[in-house]
Amino acid sequence: MTLQERLRQTLPHPQRLFELGPFQSSHRVATRAGISVFVPLLLLWLTGHLDLSLYAVFGAFASLYGRNEAHLSRLPMQALAGCILVLSVIAGTAIAISPERAWLIVPLGALWAGAVGLIVDGVRAHPPGPMFPVFAICACASVPSSTDGVAIAALVASASASFAILVGVAGVLWHHRSAKSLAMARSQSHGEPWPNLSVLLGQVELRHHLFRYMAAPAVAGLAATALGLGRPYWAMVTAVIPMAAATTPERILRALHRLVGTLLGLALAAGLLAVHSSGLAALTLITALQIGAELLVGVNYSLALIFITPLALSMVQLARYSPPGVLLVDRGIETILGIAVAIVATLATHEQSTSAELDLA
Repeated sequence: MTLQERLRQTLPHPQRLFELGPFQSSHRVATRAGISVFVPLLLLWLTGHLDLSLYAVFGAFASLYGRNEAHLSRLPMQALAGCILVLSVIAGTAIAISPERAWLIVPLGALWAGAVGLIVDGVRAHPPGPMFPVFAICACASVPSSTDGVAIAALVASASASFAILVGVAGVLWHHRSAKSLAMARSQSHGEPWPNLSVLLGQVELRHHLFRYMAAPAVAGLAATALGLGRPYWAMVTAVIPMAAATTPERILRALHRLVGTLLGLALAAGLLAVHSSGLAALTLITALQIGAELLVGVNYSLALIFITPLALSMVQLARYSPPGVLLVDRGIETILGIAVAIVATLATHEQSTSAELDLA
């Protein structure tokens, strides 16, 4: 095989970085996500507990799963996602009790990425991969907590996830389906029964898939921690995101999208953080950014990241204030670090890849 053929097999075409997908029903998904995020945050603000917003937002992320599924076929996918996200919040808050949490976050977060990645991809959930659960466990672990704090975090995340799931299936109250149409909705679900684990683990490509899920965030997190960066979980999340793609070119493309989108998003974040919104204005901003991200994530990931980046930074600010300049620099450096690790891990396992797409059924 010539060098040119190898590059064609490995690297995405540069034009793909600027490709735009269809909007489809993005406005419905964005509306569900906006409601799921805004209502829990509003209740926390009204009761004077906006410091618990991080747990509420992660629970609300259950609304992001099964975006194009029918109402009843969306329910099991969002219920599974909600359970995983709540467990992620609980585990992260428990880790936060330890004074050694800075070093515990990395290995435990990497193990969680592998376990959740196997489950989520095994049932063909959408979005694929363990990005949100890894973000949840690591971000919650970075905020100092107590034994009582674990119970509070569990309650807030559970309530938020339950509300998000109710919002996700609310349409069924207005759309009465016959038994025939209900069966059709279920048959159209992309979720599959849980496959045989021994069969899954016997697949060479799947073993590499799990290796990438665990090794990439572990290396990125350890490097960020060793360098003294403030939030190593940003490097971990960045490193794990491309691994959900099925092929080497798709993983590298996702990494490049992450780089371009984050740099553009940091420019927007700098302006928004300079305003230093608080209270109702802050949660309204977070909701607006969530809606913008969901409108664009299916169109072009780089464009979505223009909203996702300030959204992530605003969530962190709401839970625990940090100087905006520090946040922006850490986010930029850790994104570049995570992308570098992701690309290296992808290329290191490319030669052993035997299929263009994982067969998890």
